[in-house]
Amino acid sequence: MYTGNERPILVRLGLWGIQTRSAALAFMWGCIAAAVALAALQIWQGIILLFSALWYWYAIRWVDKNEGW
Repeated sequence: MYTGNERPILVRLGLWGIQTRSAALAFMWGCIAAAVALAALQIWQGIILLFSALWYWYAIRWVDKNEGW
């Protein structure tokens, strides 16, 4: 269990305003879906959204391992 005072900055920013794991997963999958849709039109926007999805995944995984929802 995490014994620090607060979450790392990347986790706090990634989950800012998100209260539940299911909401965070919905944002992550939404980013993936939008990235796939945008990849055909503008590849750089798709890449940015894939990095956003990875950021959500990192934050979700950190909370799962260290704090819990």
